[in-house]
Amino acid sequence: MAFLKNKKGISGVVVVLLLVLLTISLVSILWIFLEDFARGQLDRASSCFEAKDKVKLEEFGGLTCFDSSSEELRFFLSVGDVQLDGVRVAISNRYMSRSFVLTNTYQDIENLKDYSEEDLVKLPEKNSGLSYSYSWEEPEPPRTIQVAAIIGRESCDVSDSIARIENCVVFT
Repeated sequence: MAFLKNKKGISGVVVVLLLVLLTISLVSILWIFLEDFARGQLDRASSCFEAKDKVKLEEFGGLTCFDSSSEELRFFLSVGDVQLDGVRVAISNRYMSRSFVLTNTYQDIENLKDYSEEDLVKLPEKNSGLSYSYSWEEPEPPRTIQVAAIIGRESCDVSDSIARIENCVVFT
């Protein structure tokens, strides 16, 4: 009888030990998954945070304005010391919005030219800027323009915007 009692006690210790090992294993697996997930989110957030103040629309001196005679929106986009995969540009008025993505390779984007009248456009190089002309074919002129950096496959929040686009006539 004493032998059976000891055997029951050993079984309880083994069960507790197995439960502890199982718990440690599950916590380890969960930790690995959550750590990778959190690291990815932090990397994305830090990349977007780094680009936040380095993608700008230049507004002053007529660099961003709407030419009502030619129905073209002129805008100057500058990129600071940051490596980007693209920039999403959104132009809108009260009724509609148009958007496109500028990338590091030359591409033909409908209604968009660089200011030297070239049809193929691309994103400005690091630490530089480019002027663009967008043909606005809507009855009401555009009111706002926004830009957002794209890093990797992630589109960041709006980096810069102009809420009231001036008429170019004011600057001539």
